[in-house]
Amino acid sequence: MARDSVKEEQLLLAEIQVLLAEFRTHLSLVRTGTAMVVGSSSVGFLLVANSVNVSEVITDYSAVIYFILMVIGALGLFMFFRSEKKILEIREIIKESERKNKRIDKIMV
Repeated sequence: MARDSVKEEQLLLAEIQVLLAEFRTHLSLVRTGTAMVVGSSSVGFLLVANSVNVSEVITDYSAVIYFILMVIGALGLFMFFRSEKKILEIREIIKESERKNKRIDKIMV
């Protein structure tokens, strides 16, 4: 009987390790999405601010450049919100595991 509880606890710890690895992955995706949004908006504002000094080549393609920057920003927002949603789901699963096993609750900070 005690062996079964030890194996169950080891399995639960392994599941939590996988969940925490996925949690870290989604945190890095949040950081990447934020960087995409901030980077594309910064480049866009710099282009608008320096539009007087920019050569005619860039002004000819300015609509294409702004469209690409908007797509990058939109993809960054999508990545950010999708990862935030997944992070909340993972946290709920971990909290549920902590409620099931009090020893795991003591281990998790």
